[in-house]
Amino acid sequence: MEKNILHEASTSYNDLKGTIALNFEGIPDTFSKFITDLNIIDSEHYFPVGLRITGGRNKMAICAILCANKKDAPINKEQVPVTEFMVDISFEKLLKNIKYIDIVLHSPNRRADEYVIEESIEKYA
Repeated sequence: MEKNILHEASTSYNDLKGTIALNFEGIPDTFSKFITDLNIIDSEHYFPVGLRITGGRNKMAICAILCANKKDAPINKEQVPVTEFMVDISFEKLLKNIKYIDIVLHSPNRRADEYVIEESIEKYA
């Protein structure tokens, strides 16, 4: 039986691909607190491990919260089983809790580590 593996983000044409990293406002582990405070998941049984954010021209939203079951502790497992909670949470609610965000997008024809920045030139539009 083929498993439903979590894949990297993609779009119809994948004009650009990349990575994203963010810090939530406050003390460590505030991502878990943010998710728990939404009162969507049963925090006694599930531990949040990720989000799926989608959108377009007029709307960005959190569309899924990825959670590991606490009884299936992911320690030393090659693949971690998760439950995907389908939701519709405004992107603005997420933004209010972000301290810092870094998004890197690049041509999908190469991996990010295959690009070498040889020069930085400041220009502002």
